[in-house]
Amino acid sequence: MSTTQLSHLFIRRRHAADETAHLLANAIRAQTRTIAFAGTRCLVEWIYEKTLSILKSDPDTADLAELVESYRGGYTAEARRSIESKLFRKELLAVVGTNALELGVDIGGVDLTLHCGYPGSKNSLLQQSGRAGRGKGHLKPSCAIMITFSAASDQFVWRKPASLLSRGIDAPPTSISETVMSGHILCAAEEFPLTGSLPLTCLLNESTIDETTPEFISDETLMGEGYLDAVNFLSQKGLLSRKKVKAMQSSGKVETIPVYKTHPIVKSPWKRVSLRSIEPVNYSIVDLSHPMQSNRTDKIHDKSAVLDVIPYSRVFYHAFPGAVIKHRGRKFRIEAMESPPAFVGSGQSFGPSGSTDLAAFAKPTNVQHTTQALSLNEIHVVKQTRHAELNDSKAQQSVAGSGLVTVKRSVHGYKILSHVNRKEISRSTLNLPSMEFDTYAIWIDADAANLSGVVSNFNEGVHALNHAMVAVAPLILPCSSSDIDCDHSTYECTRVLLFDVRAGGSGITKQLYNRFVECLESAVELLQDCTTCYSETSRYSGGCPACLQSVRCDNFHEGLSRKSGVMIGVHLLKRLQRSTLGRHLNESTDRYELQTSDKPKNVLIGRASFSPQRKRSRFADVDDIE
Repeated sequence: MSTTQLSHLFIRRRHAADETAHLLANAIRAQTRTIAFAGTRCLVEWIYEKTLSILKSDPDTADLAELVESYRGGYTAEARRSIESKLFRKELLAVVGTNALELGVDIGGVDLTLHCGYPGSKNSLLQQSGRAGRGKGHLKPSCAIMITFSAASDQFVWRKPASLLSRGIDAPPTSISETVMSGHILCAAEEFPLTGSLPLTCLLNESTIDETTPEFISDETLMGEGYLDAVNFLSQKGLLSRKKVKAMQSSGKVETIPVYKTHPIVKSPWKRVSLRSIEPVNYSIVDLSHPMQSNRTDKIHDKSAVLDVIPYSRVFYHAFPGAVIKHRGRKFRIEAMESPPAFVGSGQSFGPSGSTDLAAFAKPTNVQHTTQALSLNEIHVVKQTRHAELNDSKAQQSVAGSGLVTVKRSVHGYKILSHVNRKEISRSTLNLPSMEFDTYAIWIDADAANLSGVVSNFNEGVHALNHAMVAVAPLILPCSSSDIDCDHSTYECTRVLLFDVRAGGSGITKQLYNRFVECLESAVELLQDCTTCYSETSRYSGGCPACLQSVRCDNFHEGLSRKSGVMIGVHLLKRLQRSTLGRHLNESTDRYELQTSDKPKNVLIGRASFSPQRKRSRFADVDDIE
């Protein structure tokens, strides 16, 4: 094949966010009311800024730029209400938003929805696309267009679009994080006493119970795993009060049982529950140029000066001192920020004063560059709740587990990147306190004792397998790859580990443990059959944006070996299939639970993850912007 013919096969496409912006600008030119959905706040600002740039570059459409707005959960309530009212009054032609527009906002008269990337589940895609074609008297057909990234989940949908129509909707999450559960329990106990393992009907008088009385499940069954821990935590905090009452047992006898009610000191417990964030600590981004703030960095002097709210688990990646952030088409530079608490545990947001709000202070800027954080992670397992052992082993040997981990993130500097091509310009160092929080994780023992001396580039292979597991998780569960992270260590690796990025856990990895074998099988298949970078003759094994590089990496996608990852993955898959985890899979095709143990015998859970600082390479040009 000639060079000319080959050049037609490899066409460099625009980034998915740029493509979405071009489609949105064309829709606005055609006077088509449109909502564009993006998965992260950075993508929302990117698409919004690019759309404005396209419209303003043409004199015929420059005036249409005023009819476009951006919308996401971090905006203040006043800003969101203002944008929503403009939508209801049909004063806007287009809005770029996150899934904050997916639920709870009833908008009529929308003709088109754009989706920048697969939103993580079919439910979300249907919910987002359902924003169009609604409204009284709206009889015109609507349209939904999805622009895919190079990520494994997006490319799977692109190659097999029929998969969106050939199966039903995704099952709802079956586990609730302790932080979310604490809020639900406080609100429920305000309405009716918590009865634990007994049904609510046990508190009814015998004379009021008849055949028409509905059968209620118990609070413990309804809330599931973690209910007792959450009740004990709230009781110790003084937010729940315990008392004994008479209740009717299933045998018909009346006995005294303990129940819990929200303590009288807790007024309006529903105000402690945020619908937009489950983080116990949030940072408010404050505009120093606001007249009421007057360049003061001691505290927030007026709520109208608050631009944005960023969760604790992401703040040092987005709003570190020196960072350039975007807000509704404007650039700001972070000048200073308040120090975070030394440790954030699950459920902290339900302390006596509710959630903790800190501040980062920013000034408007016109710099022509962006920034990216340089960070290191340490992960320590503090409590193992489930584990799987080899069936054919005489001594108990753990091959997989799940439980509570402490994640310690240290941002030690940042890179300044060109606004044009995202190439590195320079670096700066930072002296910031480490962020430390509890979350939920799952892990597989990498069998380093047997494989490290046999498999070449063993550490790089384990790192690659970690990336692949995160990349395929959205194909297994309704989530996105930004909801979970992995162990990015490339030094003396002993395990493959995935964890929830939200402080307190979001329940995703807890569900993923029940489908660990399926997830590992999909990860190995991704590494073996990546159509973009796989070649039997090629020496390159670092993956590509369609497989390994679709996941955000602390090491900027260095230290990855796809070939070694395949070898390790196949070996670990055989071990899992021979373990108690595989036995439970064979016994039932439904959801299963393993026996829990706080202190299992002879359980190898691996060492704490740590990667020594080393020289970093230039940024890899991939489309995994968060």
